[in-house]
Amino acid sequence: MKILLLCLALVATTARAASDDEVSASFHRPARDATILLLVDKASAAPLDRAGAMLEKQLQKQLAVAGYRTALVDVADYQALEASEAAALGEQPQGRLIPASDQAKSRALAKLAQIARTESHCEMLIRARIVLRKARLDQQYAEWDGRRRGLLFEGVPVHANSHVVGAGMSGTTNALSVELVGIDGSGTRDFVTHGGVVMPLIWNLERHSSSVRTDLFKDDTDVADGLEVALAPMTH
Repeated sequence: MKILLLCLALVATTARAASDDEVSASFHRPARDATILLLVDKASAAPLDRAGAMLEKQLQKQLAVAGYRTALVDVADYQALEASEAAALGEQPQGRLIPASDQAKSRALAKLAQIARTESHCEMLIRARIVLRKARLDQQYAEWDGRRRGLLFEGVPVHANSHVVGAGMSGTTNALSVELVGIDGSGTRDFVTHGGVVMPLIWNLERHSSSVRTDLFKDDTDVADGLEVALAPMTH
């Protein structure tokens, strides 16, 4: 049940392969001291409610270090734009159970970026969220979105050889990443990037099962590391 609730709390309902980042060939980083508008998705369910707050704080911090000013979107304003675009497309979204289409969301984000440039002189909009991604298993490690992390196990016999634990594990598993979508003031999408944050599961070798970790997002270290990867188009 906890795994199901965690998945439902995510904005992304389907885990995607960690290979779909894109940066427009025409993208040029805004000049230093430019104002960047931030829209950070915040889930209401724990532990992702903590992750959203950490993501917002770290995004402001890391962009400030890179020389940018930031401003936060009033989420209600964006939601109104999204509802308007969905209605224009003949959609009838109902919250997270029946969300607006990707087309409606893209149109709303483009319009928000255009409004921000006209009214607030923001050079671009960055939407940030925590999403479910696919990680490749390699023995006792997982690799995804610029990260390589060791898998967590419980129920391991005290005499077990650490090199044997996890041996033979392959395929894919779910992981959490930061996703950033950058849109310039004309409404053109500049980039979609991801940075690996954390493996949400712990494997029990005795029961041959997995469960959601209880220590997710206890601090912002993992979020900060993942965001640093995803922010590369703005900082490198």
